[in-house]
Amino acid sequence: MWLTWGVLGFLQLASNRYLKSQWTWHLWMHRITGTIILLMTLGLGILSIKEYGWSVYPAPHNIIGVIVISVVTLITLGGVFTRSRMMRLKWNTSKMLKIKRGHQLFGYIIIIIT
Repeated sequence: MWLTWGVLGFLQLASNRYLKSQWTWHLWMHRITGTIILLMTLGLGILSIKEYGWSVYPAPHNIIGVIVISVVTLITLGGVFTRSRMMRLKWNTSKMLKIKRGHQLFGYIIIIIT
């Protein structure tokens, strides 16, 4: 999980911040790393829950894990929504920027949490 959130999370941040001039590369790197993060989080989360008999015991680590799985899923879906809205709202800059900022904020929050 550290590889997923530490390294790939950093690549997500770096791709959006430092590769903007390389438009195609930056988008694909962000999409691919986001998809890998989602799949790894869901896969390892499901394996963990399966290991304990398909139940989540009320321990702090387990509760935070379920929250992180939910937030990572929402961030990924939010990223797809954000990109979709950016393509459709080209002339509505203020609304587009609010949607984009929301996605960025959730991304920073999950990096800090994990």
